[in-house]
Amino acid sequence: MVGHFIASCSAWPDADPPLIRPVQPHLEVPILLIGSEFDPEVPLAWTKRMAQALDMAPHVVRYQGGGHGLVQRSDIPCMSDVIDAHLFDLRLPSAGYTCPAVSLAPRWQQHDIWALDPANDDPWGWSR
Repeated sequence: MVGHFIASCSAWPDADPPLIRPVQPHLEVPILLIGSEFDPEVPLAWTKRMAQALDMAPHVVRYQGGGHGLVQRSDIPCMSDVIDAHLFDLRLPSAGYTCPAVSLAPRWQQHDIWALDPANDDPWGWSR
């Protein structure tokens, strides 16, 4: 059955190669590209290649951690600051800017030793 679907696509004409051109000279505000070193879906190398193709290589922000969808991640303060500065103030970080990885462990496992104290009535830190 799968072979039938694949065979039906083989009759389609070849697609035109995508047109990716340098856009830097046409923009008032450069594009901010962000990438994660350990993104399981979009490797950082792909982000860097796209940036080079668009002539935006200096505007790649590298996150030293993992995960996908960094724009939606409010738990990475450095990335949130960079994205907010670009979206709201049209500011870009310096070339080669890197955000350090943050621990994705639950908050009580990071540094809150007191959270393991049985006398604590808020072991998860929700009231902070």
